[in-house]
Amino acid sequence: MTHWEYPEAVARFGRQLDALGIAQELQVRGAMDGDLVMVDEFDFSFSPGMTNPYIPQELLDRDAMFEGDSKSSSDDDEDDESLAWRPFQQ
Repeated sequence: MTHWEYPEAVARFGRQLDALGIAQELQVRGAMDGDLVMVDEFDFSFSPGMTNPYIPQELLDRDAMFEGDSKSSSDDDEDDESLAWRPFQQ
């Protein structure tokens, strides 16, 4: 049973929808952000990719910036694979 009054419980419900593939299937069938989804006698607002509302936007932006940096640095790592590994490179 989900206690809808707790943000953590709502976030867990969203993670379950993602893990079970329900959120993706809803999107495939045309559900968009903000759509009302009804399951039996229960309904909820569909919000794919919803993050914790208590995390400041500044931190989310910073995370996105770091994720972008790590993707570009992983491309550089591919070139280094041809070099022999040494424990202390100069």
